[in-house]
Amino acid sequence: MTNEPDSRFFVNEQCELLGINTSLGRDWQDVRANAHRFAIAQSISVIESFLRDLTREYRFYRGLLEDTWTNSIGGEQLNALSALTQNLPKVERLRARACPEYDLIQYYRVVRNRIVHRTALDTTRQLRQLLNKHKPHFEACYRAVPEDSI
Repeated sequence: MTNEPDSRFFVNEQCELLGINTSLGRDWQDVRANAHRFAIAQSISVIESFLRDLTREYRFYRGLLEDTWTNSIGGEQLNALSALTQNLPKVERLRARACPEYDLIQYYRVVRNRIVHRTALDTTRQLRQLLNKHKPHFEACYRAVPEDSI
């Protein structure tokens, strides 16, 4: 028997100290096999946090009150990116939502939800639609295209 601390507890402790979400429901002993899942979840967490901060700044700058801000449509809560763009003037909303990166963020947000909540969401169909629409852009700008990574 070894006196070394269990790596799962060490990693969880370090993540907690750094404010890193570790709620993937996966054992840390499997971290190598699941590193790409952790990376996606962490990236989307950072993006969502940035978008919430950006929304607060935008609302402050524009003097928009909470009761004039759209957070849901048809009873469905909007994610941070959808809520921000929904509250832009129509021309800017359409322009923002036409960007390939808008669809890319939305795709990886769904992938993150599938990973964290272990849902059976059809991310393969969404990826196919994303690539059909924007593959040339991703190849030209990033020399890479998103892959089904889960």
